Amino acid sequence: MLKTLENIQKSFSVVRLFVILVVASNLIVAGFCFVYSRIFISHQNEKIYSLQGADANLSALNQNTSDDRMAEAKAHVIRFHELFFNLNPDMNQIEYNMKRALLMADNSVYNQYRNLKDNNFFHNICTAGIRCEYVCDSVSVDFGTYPYSVVMVGRTAIVKATTTTIRKLVTKCELINVVRSDEDPNGFLIKNWSVVDNSDISTSNNTGGDGGNESTIYQVAQ
Repeated sequence: MLKTLENIQKSFSVVRLFVILVVASNLIVAGFCFVYSRIFISHQNEKIYSLQGADANLSALNQNTSDDRMAEAKAHVIRFHELFFNLNPDMNQIEYNMKRALLMADNSVYNQYRNLKDNNFFHNICTAGIRCEYVCDSVSVDFGTYPYSVVMVGRTAIVKATTTTIRKLVTKCELINVVRSDEDPNGFLIKNWSVVDNSDISTSNNTGGDGGNESTIYQVAQ
């Protein structure tokens, strides 16, 4: 009888040890899963996604938002200048591009736009068949201060029927953080924008007819 009780005690000890090991293993697996899920969610929150095409497929663009903030700032500045300075002799297109550009900046840009419009600049572009083409050479963004200071260096080509004039274009502005939207996917707003240098670099002759009045070509208030 005593031997039977000892066997039962040993069996109970083995079962108890087995249960403890199973519970401990489950706790370890659960803890690992919890930690891994937190790390995974944290990494996902650092990614940027964009809707592409009609099927609305999600594709990761960047691994970390802080790492890519500089690239987003430069893209915002470059895109604004493309909209504002790439002009074709089509009033509807000019107005469409200007509306998009104005959504990316404050009243400092609107004041420049009104000045050009009041001086019939856009009308002269269309009637004379002039094209303005913009090329960005560099964008410098200082993230050491806020608002972020920006200097853009580029060129504009004033293409007429008889001549093409290349002008230096240097602008400066500040960037502030804003909520991202469809119109502003980079989450920046341009403030205190101004043209620092808009001087001629060179003028070359084209083959063709009348080129219009040179005095009406792009003269942004400095």
